[in-house]
Amino acid sequence: MTSFSINKLHGRLGLAILVFNILMMIGSTYHFLFVFKFPIFAWLLYNACVPSTTLYVVGYVFKNRLIINTSIPFMLMFGGGGLFLFHWNGAALIAQIGHIFMMLAIVWIIMDNYYRKQWKSAFVGMGIGFVLFFIFTSIQKAYSIDHPELFEKFKDMLDVDKMMSLYKH
Repeated sequence: MTSFSINKLHGRLGLAILVFNILMMIGSTYHFLFVFKFPIFAWLLYNACVPSTTLYVVGYVFKNRLIINTSIPFMLMFGGGGLFLFHWNGAALIAQIGHIFMMLAIVWIIMDNYYRKQWKSAFVGMGIGFVLFFIFTSIQKAYSIDHPELFEKFKDMLDVDKMMSLYKH
């Protein structure tokens, strides 16, 4: 393959991953807001994949290296972590497909950083992402403890023992 065709393939892969992530965001948003009937704030905290992937989408669409790299810690935890916390059957299988696309987005971002030699924005973006991730998960944990009734709405999709062990400390 020539350099031109690798760049073309890389661009098409990035666009395909973006589209699939957007479709998964729409599906999970519908499920949380209209099936589970979550309030907006609770939806953002319990369906953390949407804010995580939104950072990626905004960074991609506006070609903002800092924002796209800020999404990595979020997608790593909520996409990668979701692969281990959610069951692999029933309705959870759809969520797992979304988690896989989040992980593919991370791989694509890292490849994109490599091709563009954008190491400074990669490390600064990820650093900002880790700080924002810590703040977000602190709010998420406090809200989850205060509103256990919302957790009941979708606990069948999760490995509850693994999930609850995260909130005991």
